[in-house]
Amino acid sequence: MGAGWAASPKNNLPVTNNARSFLSERLLVKNYKFEVMMTHKKIFFANYFILMFIVAFSAQAYGKDIPWYESISPQESAQLIQSNKDNPGFVILDIRTPAEVSQGKIENSIQLNFFSQSFAANLHKLDKQSTYLVYCRSGNRSGKTLEIMKIMKFSRVYNMRGGFRGWNYQGLPIVK
Repeated sequence: MGAGWAASPKNNLPVTNNARSFLSERLLVKNYKFEVMMTHKKIFFANYFILMFIVAFSAQAYGKDIPWYESISPQESAQLIQSNKDNPGFVILDIRTPAEVSQGKIENSIQLNFFSQSFAANLHKLDKQSTYLVYCRSGNRSGKTLEIMKIMKFSRVYNMRGGFRGWNYQGLPIVK
C-alpha cells in the first residue's frame, strides 16, 4: 500500500490518513463526552449526599425532629407504648366512635371521634410536637387521619395498621 493508506483492522480495506484522523477525533470527542458525563454524575451524587447530610444534621442541631409518619403493626405499637410509658409527650389517640370505644380501648388513650363535626378542629388543638400513635377500628380512618396530621404539620405520628381489631386479635391488653 502506498503512503497515506493503511489497512482497516476490521476488514483490511484501505483507510486514508484523513479517515484515520477523523476517527481518532471522533473517538476523542466520545471519550471526552463520557468523561464529562461521569464527572457530572459524580458531582450530582456528591452534592446529593452532602445535602442529605446537611438536612439530617441541621434539624438535629437545632433540636427539631424531622417529621415522621409511619404505619406500624399492633406488636410494634405495643413496643412503642411500652418504650414511651413515662414520656409525657407521647399520646395514644383513639379516633373511634363512642359506641366503639365502649367495647374496650388501649389503656391511657384519648378519644377523638373521627365522625364528629369538630374532629379537625380538635385535632388542630393538639400539640404538634408530641408523638402520636393513632388507631381506629380497622386502620382505615387512622390512615386518613395520618394524612390529615401530615397536612397540619404534626412532627411524629404512627398509624396502627389493623386498628383495634388487629390489637385485640393479637391478644394485647385492653381496658373497658
